[in-house]
Amino acid sequence: MNRNISLHIKVNENIKTQAEKILNKIGLTTTDAINVFLNKVVLSRSIPFELTVDDEDCYTCEYGYVHKPNKETLKAMKEGDKILKDLQDGKNVKTYKSAEELFKEIGV
Repeated sequence: MNRNISLHIKVNENIKTQAEKILNKIGLTTTDAINVFLNKVVLSRSIPFELTVDDEDCYTCEYGYVHKPNKETLKAMKEGDKILKDLQDGKNVKTYKSAEELFKEIGV
């Protein structure tokens, strides 16, 4: 016989509130929605929807989380991508043998 257990999760308060408003309109509690989701995962043996990111400024880290960096970080990431492409294309790019060598040159 299957018995119910409690599942304690942490979610963003704003997302929870918005989701509950929508779920209430369709007659589901948050618990009902989570049970529907988990049953669908078991039946389909997968996440029951497509996970995509259309924003080119977002990236997925090694832990699977999607991040949207701030403008300064995004600029540095794009600069790093350009340097890497230049290196791969055989262009002459200033490189350093160590972080210490770089820090010494920039005065840090």
